[in-house]
Amino acid sequence: MDFKKYCVRYRHSNGMPQNITTTLQQVDCRSLSYCAHEASMVIICTAMSTASARPQLQIREGQEDDASPLCEIFNEAVQDHLETFDSEPRTVDDQRLRIDAAEHDPKHPILVAELRNWIAGWVALAPYDNRIALDDIGEVYIYVRRAFRSYGVGRQLMRAIQEAAGRLGYRKLIGRVLVQNQDGLNLCRATGWREVGRHSAHTRLNDALHDVMLVEYLIPSSTPPQP
Repeated sequence: MDFKKYCVRYRHSNGMPQNITTTLQQVDCRSLSYCAHEASMVIICTAMSTASARPQLQIREGQEDDASPLCEIFNEAVQDHLETFDSEPRTVDDQRLRIDAAEHDPKHPILVAELRNWIAGWVALAPYDNRIALDDIGEVYIYVRRAFRSYGVGRQLMRAIQEAAGRLGYRKLIGRVLVQNQDGLNLCRATGWREVGRHSAHTRLNDALHDVMLVEYLIPSSTPPQP
């Protein structure tokens, strides 16, 4: 299990409407609110604009219909050499199975960031270790679509999974980041993670060995676990 597949360099996507990129520039993701929607968590980031029709970035639980876009976003990370341990693309069927597993395991959710029906990124909370003494430690995986990078989507996904982990009774989150993935490491630093060690020649990708940085986030003890 690894952690960061996050990057910040912006690239245009030929398939994305121009109004989506304009909308992203208007979004103020510092303001969060919660609402209930079909028994799932939805986080709404309100826009800076005072117009009546404000664009909203929603972070919600992943659904079966999200399999294709989530698969695309994961495979972009593989293509961009940001995936820590996988160098092969994932199939939609494989992604669908992962979403189904998360839907039946509330302690290990998948959250997606959506803006005007476009999936901008997603984050998963996975088991860190199967030993009972470590079942309150989770491992985070986060991905952002190329065309949505540098707009704060990664930060909002990270904050959402940190808050969800606190409600679920976790005490710590673990991540593993390719050392050359400086954008991923910067995201960690900006959201309260700390670097605790470096594994030399730890993962083999594209016939080469790469160093991996181990990072951790301590869940604030004041966060009450979810009953």
